[in-house]
Amino acid sequence: MIFERSLNYDDIQIVPQYSEIKSRSDVVLGTNFLGKQISIPVSISNMNVLSNDRIIKKSHEHKIPIFLSRMKPIIEYKKQLLQNEFIEYSIPSIGIGTKYIKMMEEVLSFRKYDIWLLDVSHANNLYVIDFFKDIRRIFPHIKFVVGNVATADGVQRLQDVGVNSIKIGISGGYCCTTKNNTGVIRGMISTILDCIEVTNVPLIADGNIRGVNDICKAVAIGTELVMSGYLWASTKECADPKEPLYLGPSIGETCNKYYGNASTISKKEAGQEIKNIEGETKFVKVTGSFDDMVIKIKDGLASCCSYCNVRDIKNLSYNAKFETIS
Repeated sequence: MIFERSLNYDDIQIVPQYSEIKSRSDVVLGTNFLGKQISIPVSISNMNVLSNDRIIKKSHEHKIPIFLSRMKPIIEYKKQLLQNEFIEYSIPSIGIGTKYIKMMEEVLSFRKYDIWLLDVSHANNLYVIDFFKDIRRIFPHIKFVVGNVATADGVQRLQDVGVNSIKIGISGGYCCTTKNNTGVIRGMISTILDCIEVTNVPLIADGNIRGVNDICKAVAIGTELVMSGYLWASTKECADPKEPLYLGPSIGETCNKYYGNASTISKKEAGQEIKNIEGETKFVKVTGSFDDMVIKIKDGLASCCSYCNVRDIKNLSYNAKFETIS
């Protein structure tokens, strides 16, 4: 048996090059995702704590896609989708089951969400693919993102049945404990490199984003969109006004409660049976506002492009060079 090294974001670095970029402000960061013009190739993860009205509104203001969490009672979730005023950059998520098909039919009668996410922990699965075939037949005009997978054959199977975009990454989330409970995980760089070899649809890198540098690496390697929960969980808008103020270890430091979709608290909120727990609750230091985080991401991406002599972020993956870190 031959073992290959699994590479993560911390295992590589981007090499600076000769550049003719006069100013970072000259770099174009806007791009297109499934027909939507977005301001940066970054999205917001479908976590309960992030699918609140404050962040949904901010994502719309900044033209950043937000994937809405399905981890709540179906009636409550349907109500949220019907009352949401900011549809253009909101992408609802669904799981497997006829209740989600019925909910989609009801919601789409009143609200024209044109992109939906079929969100399962392991989408390289016969039953997931069969369910997708059903919803593709029922909703032929909807664009579907499906995830997650972590291998080229997983990407190939999904795009072969007509998926419009694929979310890649297994067990890399900040609150994910799949690797601890099962031993199953794959480094994000290895995942991206494997998947881009076969894809003909946009890939979304999901998991293990701990800083703007990781976003830069994911885009430079070749993913069209990067999903993060952790970074947005550090914003003031993530805080629930109904929750107590969580104090950090340093004086004056506050934290937001953040938990994964497979955590006990998330399953309770969804009214699901408390089993197969592969997520935990953590506290993330508040570093500023949503607007502050957008500026930080834009600054980092623009600077990365300038180091790589790239004027348009859509060309970053063609010009970026890398080294592994020993």
